[in-house]
Amino acid sequence: MTASYDYHIGVDYYKSYSCLVVQDSSGKTLRSGRIKNDRQSLGGFQEHYQEDSHAVVEATRNWMVIYDRLDDICDDVVPAHPLKVKAIADAKIKTDKIDATVLAHLLRADLVPEARAPGEKARELRVALRERMFYVRLRTTTKNRIVTIFNRYPEQTAQLKKLGDLFGKAGRVQLAQMNVPEIDRIQIDRGLAFIGDIDVRIKQSETTIRTMTKANAGQNTTEPKEKPPNGAVFTP
Repeated sequence: MTASYDYHIGVDYYKSYSCLVVQDSSGKTLRSGRIKNDRQSLGGFQEHYQEDSHAVVEATRNWMVIYDRLDDICDDVVPAHPLKVKAIADAKIKTDKIDATVLAHLLRADLVPEARAPGEKARELRVALRERMFYVRLRTTTKNRIVTIFNRYPEQTAQLKKLGDLFGKAGRVQLAQMNVPEIDRIQIDRGLAFIGDIDVRIKQSETTIRTMTKANAGQNTTEPKEKPPNGAVFTP
């Protein structure tokens, strides 16, 4: 950051609200408060501090929501690296509690360690990757429920345990043939059917990711943390 601003805004972001502190160049707090995270509330709070202003917000989960809204209001928005911010605050301000006031101080002193703000395409790819991750976790949870039922009948399942994949073709045949009470049979069958539905969703997600990856090829986008392996080969 090389530009100087009249107003330095620290933003402590939460899911449904944010705490904001506005400081001038001398470090005097001009306004502070807790507001909702909608554009109207943010704009109203910063009504007198929009021109020649910049803001800082930690790049924590879902931080891009508030980043985009602040970007419509302020001249500049700085995404702060959470771990590095904590280290600098501890060294320079002697506090490990990061709040809006601390963020405003660091911003004013040009001490904010910046995180990279991903572009729109990279953000969309992250959403697609997280969708796939959600379905994979849901499938794992469903499989674990079936395994819990499976483990109640050790006499019947000794042979099944030798299978490499309980939910592969051979394993599903054996699960279907298990002699268990009706309620357990219902849960096993429903669980297997649900896993089949989830498998379809995972394949759809992977198709979406491959399409987006090809479309983004050659573009300068920030690579998401949850990137697909080389060749877009997916594993559970």
